[in-house]
Amino acid sequence: MKILIATAGYGAGHNAAARHLESGLRAEYPQAEVLIVDPLDRTFGRVDVQARKFYLGMINRAPRLWQKIYDWIDRHPGQSVKGPGTLLLARGIQRLVNEHYPDVWVSTYPVYNYFFDKLNIRVPRVTIVTDSISVNRIWTGCRHHPYIVPNEATGRVLVEQGVDPALVHPLGFPVTPLLDTPAQRPPMRDGLKVLYIINGALDMADELVAFLASRPEIQSTIITGNYARRLTRYQADFGHCPQLTLLGWSKNVPELMQRHHLLISKAGGATVQEAIAAGIPMIVNQVVPGQEAGNWQLLADAGAGVALETAPAIATYLSSLGEPAYHALAAGVASLQKPRAARTIARFIMQLANDRSADAG
Repeated sequence: MKILIATAGYGAGHNAAARHLESGLRAEYPQAEVLIVDPLDRTFGRVDVQARKFYLGMINRAPRLWQKIYDWIDRHPGQSVKGPGTLLLARGIQRLVNEHYPDVWVSTYPVYNYFFDKLNIRVPRVTIVTDSISVNRIWTGCRHHPYIVPNEATGRVLVEQGVDPALVHPLGFPVTPLLDTPAQRPPMRDGLKVLYIINGALDMADELVAFLASRPEIQSTIITGNYARRLTRYQADFGHCPQLTLLGWSKNVPELMQRHHLLISKAGGATVQEAIAAGIPMIVNQVVPGQEAGNWQLLADAGAGVALETAPAIATYLSSLGEPAYHALAAGVASLQKPRAARTIARFIMQLANDRSADAG
């Protein structure tokens, strides 16, 4: 069996879902041939790289502009995939199908489905929706087919948008297999442990790090990611604080989530879903308008996090958080969990592949 997973670099969630689904497929079906492709990158190369940088810069620096674009796409999903370059992308997708002829095409990015419709490609397809609740109609404006959604609330949104309920499968969001094992975090009474991932809301970062450095009773791990200069500065200013661990890039974020009590970060799709799988409540310090609004709503409705958009507000919250309130947050997170979702989704996809083989036979 051959499974092709199509992704794109416009936000971490699409690539994360693709990678972890690949892991789930390989774990469940070692003999299957699984390939991740990025048709936009293959087709446009450096142009796509620049477009991704522009997109990421816009959602962080000009969120109101992005909100207007997001709303326009929601109103005109078909129009948003027309224009310069679409013929090249259509040819690129057709080449991928002709070259690999997959048993199932899985997409973690919505745009590609429109080209399947246009080219009338007769390969079974599945779309993994990477957003929760605030689902842009670009996901559903194409010909309908099986959709895998991260939760029941998102499934209801797709049905409201006209998708047949039989095509909507709330199987969860594929996360790393490292999160298949339940977390063994220490009791909160032994000291609060906070994981702060700086990937947005930069205006508050310096003040919040200074607060964490001033509180020896809070064990904090701070990941600066792309912001290498901040790491250097924080190491110079706060490297002497024994309760503070300062990291740049880390491949161990899932394990870190399982060893801390609270995560401070923005409401990105992959971040929220990994936090849910790790069982760690969130302090959401930034919500990008559009797709991230639903991620935050998911947490809020379950009582699995709080939204605090200033460093003083976060400082006050951490200073007053007691065990009962924390355990209520943790219970909210647990109510959202769908353990081993990558493997569950893998089995669903392989069943489609087997059904196709049976029909062909």
